[in-house]
Amino acid sequence: MKNILVILLVLLCGSAFAQISFKDSSGQTVTLEKQPQKVVVLNSSNLEMFFAAGGIPAAYAASNTTPVYIENRLKGVPNVGRVENPDIERIVAMNPDLVIGMNFPFHVALRSSLNGAGIKVALFSPVTLPQVKETVQIFGTITGNKAKAAESVADIDNKLKTVQDRLKGIKKVRALVLYGSPESYNMALPDSYAGMMLEMAGGDNIAAGAKSDRKGPMAGSAMSRGFAPVSLENIAVQNPDYIFLINHDNKTQAKNDSSLTKHPAWSGLTAVKNGKVISLPFETYGNNPTVRTGDAVLGLAKIMYPEQFK
Repeated sequence: MKNILVILLVLLCGSAFAQISFKDSSGQTVTLEKQPQKVVVLNSSNLEMFFAAGGIPAAYAASNTTPVYIENRLKGVPNVGRVENPDIERIVAMNPDLVIGMNFPFHVALRSSLNGAGIKVALFSPVTLPQVKETVQIFGTITGNKAKAAESVADIDNKLKTVQDRLKGIKKVRALVLYGSPESYNMALPDSYAGMMLEMAGGDNIAAGAKSDRKGPMAGSAMSRGFAPVSLENIAVQNPDYIFLINHDNKTQAKNDSSLTKHPAWSGLTAVKNGKVISLPFETYGNNPTVRTGDAVLGLAKIMYPEQFK
């Protein structure tokens, strides 16, 4: 009788993971027959969401955009090459249950080869906050830790609610987010991730209405969609109260930036004259911050409305 009970318990444990199916960002349906034990993650934003959903990757692809706190969690975890050029042979040799990558050409191209080796591939590139939350929840199912995933989503929502509550009835400041360098800046439109964060932080985006530049192989990604070339004439008319800069020079913290004062075309703007040009940390605002969206929005709101957060 005791042996029968043990067998039943084993069977029950084995069936605890019901088959799951989900659609990834490429529109393909991925079905997992068992709880994956080895998951390889090929980019930094998916690594953040995977960790936030209670997962620990079996391997990862190295990237220059990986936040420091994620790099610290990856110590001791093997890598399978660079994010833009993962080593297929190394991945196949690991025989993972699942490979998670981005919906970009260089990861899409891996799918047929890995599928041919019997390895499942899921591609995720969320471009809106609801898609970020959905992806974290899918990862929670994959890792078997739905509660941890729900906690991460709730943390985003709680911080965004804090911002909304503090800014009720506030008069919005006019703001602009610029990505790049003074010689080649692009403006973040409302449908870019940076533009969405600015709006959630209570900013009135003066770039609204400009035409998006959706050309190039990376068009449609979270950090390339919704940007437009700078129109200095329009910016001068709108005359923003704040200008936020995103470039590779500043990695980790927001700080005042005087670079625009050196350019005659920018120096007459209110934001420039009042010292309201802020360089934002690239590792947060230069990438899709996924589970750090609440922190990123809260940070922007505190800069624009310091009196509301005392």
